Amino acid sequence: MNPYDLNGPEFLGLYFLLGLVLLGGMRWWLRREVSERLPLSPDMTSDPYRIALLHGGMNEAIKVATISLIDRGLLRARYDILSATNADAVALVKRPIEKEILRTYSSPQKIQRSPNDKLFSICADYENELKKHGLLPSDSEKLQRFFAAFVVIAVLLTITMFRLANAFAHGRHNVMNLVFLTIVFCAAGVYMVSKRPTARGAALLADLRVLFERLKKRAALVRGGGETSELALLAAVFGMQSLDLTDLPDVTRLYSQKRAIVVEVQGDVEAVTVEAVSAVAVAAEGVVDNGPNRVGIGWRDSLAAGIVANRDCIDIVEIIAEDYYGASKAKLSALNRLAGYFPITVHGVAMGLAPTIPVLPDRVQKMARLVASLRPESWSEHLALMRAKGVKIGHLAAPPRTPASVQGAIININRAQQIVGCAPMLENIATLIAHRQAQWTKHIGYATSSVRPMPACCWICTICMPMPVTSTSIQPR
Repeated sequence: MNPYDLNGPEFLGLYFLLGLVLLGGMRWWLRREVSERLPLSPDMTSDPYRIALLHGGMNEAIKVATISLIDRGLLRARYDILSATNADAVALVKRPIEKEILRTYSSPQKIQRSPNDKLFSICADYENELKKHGLLPSDSEKLQRFFAAFVVIAVLLTITMFRLANAFAHGRHNVMNLVFLTIVFCAAGVYMVSKRPTARGAALLADLRVLFERLKKRAALVRGGGETSELALLAAVFGMQSLDLTDLPDVTRLYSQKRAIVVEVQGDVEAVTVEAVSAVAVAAEGVVDNGPNRVGIGWRDSLAAGIVANRDCIDIVEIIAEDYYGASKAKLSALNRLAGYFPITVHGVAMGLAPTIPVLPDRVQKMARLVASLRPESWSEHLALMRAKGVKIGHLAAPPRTPASVQGAIININRAQQIVGCAPMLENIATLIAHRQAQWTKHIGYATSSVRPMPACCWICTICMPMPVTSTSIQPR
């Protein structure tokens, strides 16, 4: 049967399915590389202008850099006139794009709507770096994209032309629905191949937006004045439209944004991000160079920008396992992206390895799946009592220092090691209270040295003393 002889609704239904198949096939072809991600350079998020260029091009990167310089007080905006605040401003910045912008506006002049040759060269270097990592399409990949679109559009137009000729030959002129579908499908094909990043680049941007989702939600509370790098990171990841520019009217006039940067924080504790992370790194400066010790920090959405900004000071990032049990595919993808930037350790807080009753298998299996997905350096749990006779106490309690507790902990640790595939690091529960049934005066961890078989675990010991609690690490047994 000739498909061109079908009546209108039947042919439109067949044509609609064909269009979906062609576009779906092209989308699969464009996204086939996502499952074969290249190793990403650890410094991909250290420069927000590289991220801005990835999704918005050269002009977006220059805009973000310009607003960042204005926010930090190195560039002054008066209506459409920009000027460096002082002659030494160039020496105060490190990134080439910032240096060139300050040189360009070393004397007051109108804002340039297109990059000069030097800025173009700097942005071209950014693009080459992104192409190297497969985040932007190379020239050959662009040709492949447009060839795929050409094939799809050619097939659709050919079928449409034959159908129109057949309809007019039989005196039928109600073809507007077919023409409309053809235009929609062709426009969708052009849109799919004209996207700036590759599928790998789009996946990176999606992961970054998940990691910094909390930053966007409190965008109105992001501090101006150059105190943090959150403003530049917010603009780079989510675009200029995510900024709030009401209190900076001159910047608003420069780029015609509807929102504005709020330079005051109204008491939101989450706004103290970069400073808090920097303080951790500075306070631990004396520990970093002392033997094998390393400085780490727990990943929190509210600290995300600060952790990225201080990546050179952070040796390892701790993930709370329970936060990601049952997480969405997008959130797990973003977490895997984070694991590519930092050494990761996964810490559990709800397994309870110390009681004499067996550890719940479903909790261990969830940890095993997360460890298999992230492939962290290590995973850890509390040597704590959380359940007794089927009752959950809702707290991490120190277990009684008895032979039964020790033997129960060893059984649970061995079971966890078998399911997860590697031994956990163990953290004791600091306490000043001695259980009335205790048979040892020292912590249960020391008592296990006399009991066998003991898993080859590392200890994360929390020492409870009549002073602030401190932590140290003990070599593996």
